[in-house]
Amino acid sequence: MYCKNCGTKNDSDKKFCKSCGTPLTTHVVKETPLTSEQAVVQKHQPNNATQQKSKPKKPMATSTKLLLILGIVLLFVLIGTYKWAENYYSFEAQRDRLMDVIKTLDAKAYSEVIESNHPAFEVTEASVQPFVEYLSTRPEAYNDMLRFLMRDKDSFNYYDQLYIRQQGKHLGLFDKYILVITPVEFYVMTNVEKIDVTYEGSEDKLTMQDASTAHVGPVAPGIHHVVVETTLAGEEVLLEHSEAILFADESGYIPEMYVDFETFEFYIYSDVDTATVLVNESPIGDLVDGEGFFGPVLWQEDLVMTFSTVLDTGEEVEKEVQLDPNRYEYNIQVYPSVSSYDIEQTIGQVYRAASVLADEESDEQLDTLASYLVDGRDNDLFNTYKNTGKRYRDNDDISSVYYRVYLQEYDVIDLTTVRVTYELSVNEYGSAGDYFELMFTGDMKILDDGMYAIESVSLVD
Repeated sequence: MYCKNCGTKNDSDKKFCKSCGTPLTTHVVKETPLTSEQAVVQKHQPNNATQQKSKPKKPMATSTKLLLILGIVLLFVLIGTYKWAENYYSFEAQRDRLMDVIKTLDAKAYSEVIESNHPAFEVTEASVQPFVEYLSTRPEAYNDMLRFLMRDKDSFNYYDQLYIRQQGKHLGLFDKYILVITPVEFYVMTNVEKIDVTYEGSEDKLTMQDASTAHVGPVAPGIHHVVVETTLAGEEVLLEHSEAILFADESGYIPEMYVDFETFEFYIYSDVDTATVLVNESPIGDLVDGEGFFGPVLWQEDLVMTFSTVLDTGEEVEKEVQLDPNRYEYNIQVYPSVSSYDIEQTIGQVYRAASVLADEESDEQLDTLASYLVDGRDNDLFNTYKNTGKRYRDNDDISSVYYRVYLQEYDVIDLTTVRVTYELSVNEYGSAGDYFELMFTGDMKILDDGMYAIESVSLVD
């Protein structure tokens, strides 16, 4: 019999087709001989049984369908995720997120997204505080920074304060962009020497380049606070200073922060060789060979300079002068200023009174004489001149006498004493008159009113 499925001829006692395995019916289909015309037609027509001889498809299993659906969904998810990540990790999106951090003006937030391009500068909440303070207190700088970060990704410079740089990959596919800060260094310079400098509240002293210069850095760009300590005129002085240091210099130049104390210096010359100079009771230096430069002194109201010296006589002398920051030179005269003319005139007045006494004696003339002598009438010279006048009056051969004084030299001995040497010419008139010259030396006192009085006189042999 023939198989209904594939048309293969099988034995009549078979239950399944030997070619395709299809169950066979018990009804036997007999083969009917074909006519010649049918045989020709059949020869030229395709055999249906042969065309249908391929094995039919089995129905798709449920698990296979689920896997196929899952694969398609996963493909769409992967495509969608890639597109989302491509947008999320785009330069513009990353830049916007970094700018959102900048807008917080929070040092802790900054420290979590900013990196340093200097190996010696560690980004921490404390180390970026100067930069945060700068942006927080300078609205223009803050707005300029936001506009600056909106630039194209290829237009940033290594020496910019803060810039965006590509570094690494996100998910191994997308460029990763980070914020990079450029640290700065600077010198703290002052107009005084022997200073100690501390930075941002630290108790540690900065490294000194020289007596008046300290080095700071690397530190974040921004507003920096330093404290400079020194000793001026024996007084410890502390000066706080804040200044914005913003850019590192591509050429290697290190900027300078000037912390100037309001100080002044002055010059003293004197008529004594040595002295100690004090300002507000604090020693600041010594006079040497009659002169000296002093300072710097921190300017403040009511500064008093004290000039202290010991004279050869052992007498201690102090002079006080109100300091003026606009005045540079001070002439400190310890010894009184004397006038050779006044000295000579005083001695001359004594001898004029003595000359009058040679003619007549009166209380008026005696008082005049006494006024030019230390201790007045109690001075031994008073009786000397009085007696000399009487001797001339008693000598009938001498009618009058004329004295002439020539000051030879004088020297200030102490604050009130002037030692003088003078020549006295004596011209006696009368039959027994004579002319002669004498040399005297003596001490004169300077009175409170600036006038002079003779203390003692002795004849020079």
